[in-house]
Amino acid sequence: MIFPRSETQFQHSLQLSPTFEEARSRLHAVRCHRKLEEALSAQSRNLQHIIAELTKYQRQQDTWVTVLMAIASEQAGSSTR
Repeated sequence: MIFPRSETQFQHSLQLSPTFEEARSRLHAVRCHRKLEEALSAQSRNLQHIIAELTKYQRQQDTWVTVLMAIASEQAGSSTR
């Protein structure tokens, strides 16, 4: 990640020249980009967790459907006897 280094460099530029608006603007942009990237990474982790939970739930549902079909088949077989 380049953000800490970039922030440091722009902060240093502002210490040397507090009226350097381009550095102030770029510093703000770097901080904004870092926060956005952090938020998107957190969102991605959250979505991956949700996908894993949904996959687990789907497997459980598939198991239950298989069991219920086997029970229904057994019941159908015993009712025809």
